Amino acid sequence: MAIPDYQTSMLPFLHCLPDGREHALAQIRESLAAHFSLADEELEELLPSGSPTIFEYDALWVSEIGPTEIAPALRGRGREP
Repeated sequence: MAIPDYQTSMLPFLHCLPDGREHALAQIRESLAAHFSLADEELEELLPSGSPTIFEYDALWVSEIGPTEIAPALRGRGREP
């Protein structure tokens, strides 16, 4: 399977966080890689700049933006000021 884009990764990412606790990015990356059945070659594919890997970059993007922008809306409160 190809590395999923940001939108495809968001829901599985949120499913990694059901307990409301903080999780290490490495743990989240492992969960997403398993969810999408990514091969080692896909996990090691670098961005054109040479660093980081595409998957690490996407996982970081999802983890940085996801909880603050998406989770409040899922709780029905919208984004808090």
